[in-house]
Amino acid sequence: MGLGYLIGAITGYAGKIGLVRNKAIMLVSGAVIGLITLYVAWVVWIFILSGHEALILSPVSLIFVMIEVSKEGVWSIGNDTPTGWFLYAVWATEACMIVGFSATASKSFMGDTPFCKRWARWAEEELEFWPLSLPEHPEIIQEKIERGGIDAIQALTPEEDGISNYSKLILRACEGCEDSRFLTFKIVDHEVNKKGEEKMIENVIAENLVIDAGKHTALKEHWIHHHEDQGLEDELIPAEEVDDKI
Repeated sequence: MGLGYLIGAITGYAGKIGLVRNKAIMLVSGAVIGLITLYVAWVVWIFILSGHEALILSPVSLIFVMIEVSKEGVWSIGNDTPTGWFLYAVWATEACMIVGFSATASKSFMGDTPFCKRWARWAEEELEFWPLSLPEHPEIIQEKIERGGIDAIQALTPEEDGISNYSKLILRACEGCEDSRFLTFKIVDHEVNKKGEEKMIENVIAENLVIDAGKHTALKEHWIHHHEDQGLEDELIPAEEVDDKI
């Protein structure tokens, strides 16, 4: 799992540097890189297992060697040594985990940062405002936001820390660009399961909705002043500090 996630993260980071915006492409790329990594890992493993004598690069030859290895097994659980189809199942599970984690990690690593087409770069300037009060009718506020209205968001009020349900406003912008301004609005719910484990569920009302610079500035100034008036400056946090805040 760790190997797959690491490879996926590196692939996702490379894709972001390369300005790849299509998450489907990153998913496929992560899976392909994961397969290549798995193949290299098997080649190296067989090379070590053979006492550094058999460096098998041919996929067909490698498969035949794996078949031969499976007849005797290579490790034991107590007094049992997995062989044959059971060992195949273990290898298949391992392969699926490496490839799967690589694919999903490469896709998720891109995150939800919007892209500024004018300057061909990511709009990484970000401010988050939370916890805010819940809208009385989420479907109505969604419609208003999609129509460009910001009054419904400005009508919300800051909430105290520690509440389980709240709204979150995220404002993103491309630094130095007047065109790329984005709004994301979510309703967040923290649930605790029977084991006492907390799970955060985010209902996205609007994600990276393009808004004009005037509305972006109005929302930012409104909430900055609102939080300052309430003595809640700590609720205004840069994106890189979100994890520490939670």
